[in-house]
Amino acid sequence: MMGVMLLDGRWFDMYGPYMSDGSDNDEIIWNTLSDESEEERKSNDLYEQRKELQSTFTRTDMFVADRGFTRCKGKWALCTPDSICKGEKQLSTMKANQTRCVTRIRNGIERGFGRLKQWKFADFVVDTNYLPTI
Repeated sequence: MMGVMLLDGRWFDMYGPYMSDGSDNDEIIWNTLSDESEEERKSNDLYEQRKELQSTFTRTDMFVADRGFTRCKGKWALCTPDSICKGEKQLSTMKANQTRCVTRIRNGIERGFGRLKQWKFADFVVDTNYLPTI
């Protein structure tokens, strides 16, 4: 599942569930949701979710994500934690401060996922037969 949480701690929307195969990794899902030029995939759900996201958010909006999204492109600014490049001993001051900010925001997002997992049903892998009734 991929969740979009607003900065005030409210969930905007949840996307998924996605299969855990090579065709549904974080990068492909984000590029499909955020880039209008990205070719339409088999799933019409992603197309509908793309329309909803693009009608809600503007080009100046910023998204915060984890390291799985570092190579993503799209129409919105995507902030991810930086990592040390080969040969460097530490991050620059600007990169370190941005990484701290991203980590602070991601803490709230992970707490939101923790609140969702308080229910036994959502704590484990959900059988796909339940999806139509959820």
